[in-house]
Amino acid sequence: MVIMSALVLPRLLSSNIRKEFDSTVETIFYSLNQARERAIAWEKGTTWGVFFERKDPAAGCASQPHFGIFFTNSGYDEAEKINYVSYLPLTMDFDVTSTWGTSLDPNDCYRIIDFREVTGERWSPSSEGSVPTSSVKVYVIKNPSISSTISVTPLGMVSYTTSSAQ
Repeated sequence: MVIMSALVLPRLLSSNIRKEFDSTVETIFYSLNQARERAIAWEKGTTWGVFFERKDPAAGCASQPHFGIFFTNSGYDEAEKINYVSYLPLTMDFDVTSTWGTSLDPNDCYRIIDFREVTGERWSPSSEGSVPTSSVKVYVIKNPSISSTISVTPLGMVSYTTSSAQ
């Protein structure tokens, strides 16, 4: 019986972590699409977006990585309303280099993906013209080969790819 438990328990835990990972990726994907749809509908007469906050308490960032939908008329710093917040499970984290880039300012806790009202295109209050494709990468801490990259094109189309590691 002990041998059977030693063989089954790790697989069961691994399976649960994978299900939790897949569910979290779907939630991020859904959140980005929801923000885009609300921007297209011009809900509340404003732009919508999704923020991602990395884990780095020493830099004044979150103690647990999270993301959420917000709406604003003047960029995330002036966000009037945060629609909801969802925390990553303790088994997961954002890939900081892939999500924030290699020139990360130590005080830059947030990654923002905004959508322009009516068109649903990507928008940035600090950029003129087209915004490049934005990506957010999440992974399982104990097995980084289990990862997913969620991308948003300049036209606002959201897609994701997930590693096939089990």
